[in-house]
Amino acid sequence: MSPANHPFLRELQKIVSLQFQLSTRETDSYEALRRLLSKYLQELMDRDFHRLLLLLYRVDISEQRLRQLLKKNPEKDAAGLIADLVLERQLEKIKTRRETGRRDNNISDEERW
Repeated sequence: MSPANHPFLRELQKIVSLQFQLSTRETDSYEALRRLLSKYLQELMDRDFHRLLLLLYRVDISEQRLRQLLKKNPEKDAAGLIADLVLERQLEKIKTRRETGRRDNNISDEERW
């Protein structure tokens, strides 16, 4: 499936918009969303590194995984790599919520709390 047809694009746009306070209206594809997020993360790296760290903590990006990724790819754009991690983590959360919702729907009313 091409990134433009990403099944969770709308949910990712909403999450990025809320968590990073970015307007995602112009992002009509996964790649456009990735570019927007990458540009914002680069600005934070340049101007407000402490805020970047706080956002990554809030989004639940593994510091160890981030360090490993940056160390293995020193020639690649760090902001782009971080954007990939952020979007990947958000996708994991979306899928977990959907799976949990499906499991909860299979529980009888007597067994629910």
